[in-house]
Amino acid sequence: MAAKIHILMLEAIESDALLIEEELRKAGLEFIIRRVSSEQDFKHIIDHEHPNLVLSDYLLPEYDGISALDYVLSRGGSLPFIFVSDAVAGEFAIEMLKRGATDFVVKQRLSRLVPAVRRALNECGKQHDRRAAQPASNDVESRYRALLKAIPDMILRINRDGDILDFTPARFFDTQLASLQLTDKNLFEQAANNALAKLLQQKALRAFAIRDISVEEFQLQDADYLVDIEIRAVFSDNDSVLLIVRDIHDRKVAESVLIEAKERAEEMNRIKSNLLANLNHEFRTPMNAILGFTSLLNSGTDDPEQHMYAQMLHKSAERLMHSLNNIIILAELQSGSLLLDSSLFRLDDELREITSYYQEVAAEKGLKLLTETNCDTEDLYIRIDPALFRIVINNLLSNAIKFTEEGSIVVTIDRLENDGKPLARISVRDSGIGIVEDFLPHAFDEFRQQSEGISRNYEGIGIGLSVVHKLTKKMGGTVEVKSERNSGATFSLTYPLVTKAGKQHLLIDSWATTDKDYQEPRAELSLLIVEDDSITRELMTEYLARFGTIDHARDGESALSMCRSNPFDVILLDINLGNSKMDGVETFKAIRRLPAHTATPVIAVTAYARQKHRRELLQAGFTDYLAKPFQAEDLQRLLTKYTSNQ
Repeated sequence: MAAKIHILMLEAIESDALLIEEELRKAGLEFIIRRVSSEQDFKHIIDHEHPNLVLSDYLLPEYDGISALDYVLSRGGSLPFIFVSDAVAGEFAIEMLKRGATDFVVKQRLSRLVPAVRRALNECGKQHDRRAAQPASNDVESRYRALLKAIPDMILRINRDGDILDFTPARFFDTQLASLQLTDKNLFEQAANNALAKLLQQKALRAFAIRDISVEEFQLQDADYLVDIEIRAVFSDNDSVLLIVRDIHDRKVAESVLIEAKERAEEMNRIKSNLLANLNHEFRTPMNAILGFTSLLNSGTDDPEQHMYAQMLHKSAERLMHSLNNIIILAELQSGSLLLDSSLFRLDDELREITSYYQEVAAEKGLKLLTETNCDTEDLYIRIDPALFRIVINNLLSNAIKFTEEGSIVVTIDRLENDGKPLARISVRDSGIGIVEDFLPHAFDEFRQQSEGISRNYEGIGIGLSVVHKLTKKMGGTVEVKSERNSGATFSLTYPLVTKAGKQHLLIDSWATTDKDYQEPRAELSLLIVEDDSITRELMTEYLARFGTIDHARDGESALSMCRSNPFDVILLDINLGNSKMDGVETFKAIRRLPAHTATPVIAVTAYARQKHRRELLQAGFTDYLAKPFQAEDLQRLLTKYTSNQ
């Protein structure tokens, strides 16, 4: 029976180690694995147990694969060392192979592992047999020649005239070497008729000239196929140069596989980013219409039953919009495409605006929503992404109301210090059902709920708290939960406060409302709505009917044509105009070039709802910005803001 392979595995993740073992077991390999994750354990086994093979991840909490490889190489011998790691940049894998690794296998392509292991062990066995075949000798020259024969590379030592002084046997690209005469021959004399000899001559002359190591890769025609080789010229002394020729065909194949995998990963990330952007836009546009028209139905009927139906539709649409926002944010976080857009704002003002909305929601359920401030609010400024902060607070308040049947929800603001650095703590405390002790460690896990399955008691998809945790961490804060069953729960957020010196560039939000914003506009305004979605056009028309005459354009070309002949008072312009030859930004720039519209208020009305989109559009020159979905009051407020003094 064949001896078992003794494998040393440097891997910190238990599940990954089990997958690797299963892959080897499926191939019928007989093996014993010692798995370690620390430098001390790894070196001890290398020094004292003499494994047949090393399988190593490249990054571990306590150690790293590069250091492990260097240690194995420093011990001499020919112990095979194979990296088994996550997909990385192709350049990294290439560098590891150049450094001396036997192979590099990506965890996502473990089907390559068994062939790589067998190839490494086979080559190691051949080297062992070759060494065993050499007669024991204390003669330095004998040991030197035995070493040369054990090396798979072709090595030549030549003098300045090109005479071949020493060489190793030929082991690859037979056609080229068959015509290359090594015994008692001159290499330079063969350069005219042998492509390999010509390359070697060039490298040798360069090594004699610069007296340094030089390495280059080449491709040679060998019989009916191309061979990838690496030639390394090492200046030995004044009289000789070592020329080392290595077959790098397998390495080039591995490189191409890694490069292809990297390109596929980059393409998938690009597709995912585009998909998320499209989903965000496609969700917000119809939800704008659903929320808008249900709101109109709710306010436009005196029938109690229809009024109730409209309210139910509106609440269901708000619930769906809440879930869609969480799904999109979570997907962006997982893909790494979520970018922060930090702004400076006063914490208590922002919380007051958010909690005011939930006051009515809590009251409908018979709950009290209270706020408490236990410190001076004048200096409570934080610099984070305000839109993402609203999502965090919305999720916490929504959860608190959902899981509380009676009593109250209290939002508390405190000021703390940690190592002399000021912090703000926002706590959301409810008197609801609480969280059982066993579930507390999973409170922030994705798609986990305390009541799960078809018998669950509460709606939701189980990602709200996960979004809270991930967003808070990404914005430099912390979140923790304290709870007991039937005793409510307290979720606490902590963010760094901005010092006085950091408040010099306080953001003045252009959509902040004042009493002036609510003045009545002058009568009979001439308005242009540029929107490719017919339902949204109808909704905006209903919202603005009392303001004057309204014209519509469904694309940039029509809008530009209408602006040439009509001096509109306000233009409401969508950014994504479907099949239009011009998008909203291009249309805006074209309108601005018209003499009658150099100063006309042009408001971007768009489903691109992130803070960065707002900033980009305002920087492009738009007068203001409104994100979908919006309410009638939002649109009317903007209109009065720019027309009340005309």
